[in-house]
Amino acid sequence: MSSYPTQKETKLVKRSDSHASGTLLMEQDDIILSIFSFLDFTNLVRVQSVCLHWRWLVVHKSIPLRLGNKKFVTNAELIQGVEKYCCHKAKHANELSSIYGWPIGKWNVSEIT
Repeated sequence: MSSYPTQKETKLVKRSDSHASGTLLMEQDDIILSIFSFLDFTNLVRVQSVCLHWRWLVVHKSIPLRLGNKKFVTNAELIQGVEKYCCHKAKHANELSSIYGWPIGKWNVSEIT
């Protein structure tokens, strides 16, 4: 016999104890987010593939706190940023994301003419 709860038993527990389990999940999320804070940007992007819940935490809670939104002022600055992104993405991910944001489609190029 398996000691794991059946799917039906799991649903019943979720329904009857939704407030307590919601509080527990929030506490677990706080712990996970604390651990995520020690990861560099490249590894943070990597861990989002573990499960849907971790992906949601990374995309909606961790990454937005780390992203910069600096405007590119010159064409040379933009070209240098694009070269770093395309040729050495993993090496420069922390730098680029904290200064300009992530991914490249979110970069602010409104000052470039």
